[in-house]
Amino acid sequence: MQQPTDPDDLLARLTSLVAPPAAGGDTFDWDGLSARYPRGFPDDYKEFMRLYGPGLFDDFLSVAPPVHAVYPDDPSADVEGVTGDAELTAEDEGYDAPELLVGWGSTVEADLLCRFAGRDIDEQWKTFELGYPGARCVHDRDLKRYRQARIDPWGP
Repeated sequence: MQQPTDPDDLLARLTSLVAPPAAGGDTFDWDGLSARYPRGFPDDYKEFMRLYGPGLFDDFLSVAPPVHAVYPDDPSADVEGVTGDAELTAEDEGYDAPELLVGWGSTVEADLLCRFAGRDIDEQWKTFELGYPGARCVHDRDLKRYRQARIDPWGP
């Protein structure tokens, strides 16, 4: 049975619907990342990374980390890579402020998920309302291991 949660606490709502990976998420040196990411990260993204880490929701929605330990040689696998794709796409589409987009994820349908960093970071990243009963999140470290073992984590 689902536990009641504060409707304003989206991470609590998400964890009530989608269990975090058994091994947990990742920790990052957020202060150390400030030079690379001067716009910073909202607290709910930091907490999401601690609980879930980078990974894939139901083989559909991917959440990118600020730096990627699992795929360090893939420049598109972290926030910087998704942000670069978002900026190029926004420029092509005539968006008026592509430099203010911060990409944090993508979908299998090539949608880029971003936040607009044109205002204070406080509570502006309320975008993790994506769970539903029975949904699963698989951490990237587990996805890589499954792929190497030729196991489909989404299969029956």
